[in-house]
Amino acid sequence: MGEPRLPEAETLTGTRHPDCGVPAVRPGDMIAGRYEVEGIAGEGGMAVVYSARHLHLQERFAIKVLRPLYA
Repeated sequence: MGEPRLPEAETLTGTRHPDCGVPAVRPGDMIAGRYEVEGIAGEGGMAVVYSARHLHLQERFAIKVLRPLYA
């Protein structure tokens, strides 16, 4: 089983993180129809990392969204 693939950045949301251009994901947003975003886990020079819960497995995952410069 491979790693889950995220949809293209434009499908995550229509807005962008104000500081870095990464798609703005808010708590409660769904990613790929199975991950519910809980919040930001961390930010770095290349990406924003979100904490999310898989709806069927009930496990937490980290989802990294690269900044447009590195995508």
